[in-house]
Amino acid sequence: MRIMLVIYMSHMSIDKVFFDTKKIQKLGRIQLSDALLINAGLQVGDTVDIYFDTTSRQIIIRTAEVTPSPQSPAKDKTPKGPEV
Repeated sequence: MRIMLVIYMSHMSIDKVFFDTKKIQKLGRIQLSDALLINAGLQVGDTVDIYFDTTSRQIIIRTAEVTPSPQSPAKDKTPKGPEV
């Protein structure tokens, strides 16, 4: 007798997804995998905020909300001759 079990997970969400086990490198660095960066929506050079939850002892990395700095006006780089 075969029994088929079908589970509908439409109302279920996954809070944590395991990606890898890494060793802490010199200077306290941890290399994040490409898959983790892609799934987190991060790219090399992005700015992140790092939090430490003292209750759960977990390290939390979130995309930083960086406000764009005002651009300085473009400088005219053409050489200037003596004024007449």
